Amino acid sequence: MISSCEKGSGALNGTTWTSDIGYGIESRLIFGKTEVENEFYGMGGLLESVKYYYEYSYPEVYMTAKEYGKADLKGVVNSNSMTVTNTSNGRVIGIYIKQ
Repeated sequence: MISSCEKGSGALNGTTWTSDIGYGIESRLIFGKTEVENEFYGMGGLLESVKYYYEYSYPEVYMTAKEYGKADLKGVVNSNSMTVTNTSNGRVIGIYIKQ
C-alpha cells in the first residue's frame, strides 16, 4: 500500500500541510494531482494564494510557480513533516506538518 509520503504518482494528492511562518501568518500547502496551492492566512482570513505545478519523488517535491515573479520551492519530506525552501535563495520558508 502506498501512503501519502511514499514515492508514486499522486502520492501527495489530497494532502494538506501547514506551517506557522511567523508574524501571525499560517501557510497551507494543499496538494492536488499535479498542482499545489500555497494559501496564506492571517487574522483577517485568506491573504494570498499562489499556485504551483509539482513533481514528487520521495523524499523531494519540486514546486514550480505558475505565476511570474513568484519563487519556486523545494520540499523535503520526513515522515509527517516537510522542510520547504525557496530555490532562488536557499532560505527555509518553513517546516510544514501534515494534517
